[in-house]
Amino acid sequence: MYHSITEVQRSITEVQHSITEVQRAITEVQRAITEVQRANTGLRQVITEVYRSMTGVWLLLLG
Repeated sequence: MYHSITEVQRSITEVQHSITEVQRAITEVQRAITEVQRANTGLRQVITEVYRSMTGVWLLLLG
């Protein structure tokens, strides 16, 4: 099957554009992962604080 140089160049341009879009999507996913990790860290801190508070309450009740 024969393709003109222009068609091949157009296909290459389309592929490059697709690669750029994929790279942008990867960047967005990486940002989202970072946000989830931050939220996870915050949640862990909240759980730790709640656990400490509950431990204090139990010590008061049992003391």
